[in-house]
Amino acid sequence: MVTANNLIKAEKLVCPNCGSTDIVFDPERGELVCRHCGLVIEEHVMDLGPEWRHSAARRH
Repeated sequence: MVTANNLIKAEKLVCPNCGSTDIVFDPERGELVCRHCGLVIEEHVMDLGPEWRHSAARRH
């Protein structure tokens, strides 16, 4: 299954601004961001991994 984090590891992404390979995925914004300089490398990235939702059981 393709996930943004697997893509980062597989492609060995490098920041074009500072050369860092410390790239992270921000799932709320759908962005790949360099942790070193803060550059947004890619926008509108979809994470195709599983979507986990916790649902609390209701007690009646």
